[in-house]
Amino acid sequence: MDVLIDSARYPIVCLISRTRRLKVTRFILFAILAGLCCGKAVAQPNMLAIPSELSFDEVLVDGSKTKSFALVNQGTSAIRINRIFISPSTHFTQVSAQIDTISPGEVEEISVRYSPNIEGKHTATLTVDARFGTDPKVELNGEGVTRQAIS
Repeated sequence: MDVLIDSARYPIVCLISRTRRLKVTRFILFAILAGLCCGKAVAQPNMLAIPSELSFDEVLVDGSKTKSFALVNQGTSAIRINRIFISPSTHFTQVSAQIDTISPGEVEEISVRYSPNIEGKHTATLTVDARFGTDPKVELNGEGVTRQAIS
């Protein structure tokens, strides 16, 4: 579908085409209506997890340790969080409250508990599943040890 756009209403189109009317595709029409061709800033989500790795070091078997990271919205629009999940979730658990939305410039603290029930090194990945934008990941690692192994 082609659409005729009045370049008097969209001055940037006039600069591009140097005509009074411009034939554009639906994609360009969408960009114009979204404000991309009118010099208006378009809201963009941009989420970041700091740090991107949580190391719990040595933790006693059947004990636990909690650490936190910051989830930052560096974008210009709110980000809706669908869910936060850990895979595999055998030894790691999210213990902070579930977050629904992070506003622009907002920082949310996410806490994770490491509770090893067997000896050995354990790893997992925490993923923030966002409706739009990036899905930050935080690598989790720790080692379950017995009392004798702790130095």
